[in-house]
Amino acid sequence: MVFSSIIFVIWFLPVFFLFYFGLQYLIPKRKIAVCNSVLLVASLIFYAWDTPIFLFIMLLSILINYSFGIIISGNMDKKVKKAALVLSIILNLGLLGYFKYSNFVIDTANQCFGSAIPNLKFALPIGISFFTFQGLSYVIDVYREKAEVQRSPFKMAIYIHVSAINCRAYRKIRNDLQ
Repeated sequence: MVFSSIIFVIWFLPVFFLFYFGLQYLIPKRKIAVCNSVLLVASLIFYAWDTPIFLFIMLLSILINYSFGIIISGNMDKKVKKAALVLSIILNLGLLGYFKYSNFVIDTANQCFGSAIPNLKFALPIGISFFTFQGLSYVIDVYREKAEVQRSPFKMAIYIHVSAINCRAYRKIRNDLQ
């Protein structure tokens, strides 16, 4: 779905505004939580609209970074913390590298060695670089103790997915995720 499509303008956007403002009116005491919930759900639906598999990649990224944030913050042993950080970086960059650079590596190998390895047939997940680096910034902030760990997977999802457009450090927007 694109912003200029009929389905977005006639269906998605009006339904989003109806829920976004309607639920604020119906549940005024939890206004920020309601707004963030509607924004996250609508954003994930929009993201997965054309290629639902991208949603699973996004959720995997959120799970990786959320889990490693918890592991790093819960350990006093510096070796365990560092190992968790390194593994988090490997998983994040591995996910990014697979989707973004695997066909480049295959093409280069084919040219260098005269082989005929076929390219992988998949689309590049939209925004994978943004949400990968958002997740990394969070885990690194937790490792360096510049930010407290996020214990809510929901708020973690908001940070990685919704705020990926901003590319801001987790420690700078943590309080906005309430």
